[in-house]
Amino acid sequence: MIECELLLKSEAHVQALGHSAFHAGIEIAEVDYEKFDGSGYPSGLKCQDSPLPARIIAEACIAEHAGKIRQAQARVGLIGLL
Repeated sequence: MIECELLLKSEAHVQALGHSAFHAGIEIAEVDYEKFDGSGYPSGLKCQDSPLPARIIAEACIAEHAGKIRQAQARVGLIGLL
């Protein structure tokens, strides 16, 4: 119950600024499989055509994935030394 109240309170603060956190979440979910070059689906949107919140999340996912690759490469390098 506390989480629900927190979400509603947060949404009220964001709406006071003229935005909607829930609307941003919907925008992100709708274009989750779009690619920057327009080869994604369902709409084939290119980079600038995607909503800003979705582009920010896409960049964060890319950075997270790159960090995981570096960690895996470091582990393989250490195993190779043993």
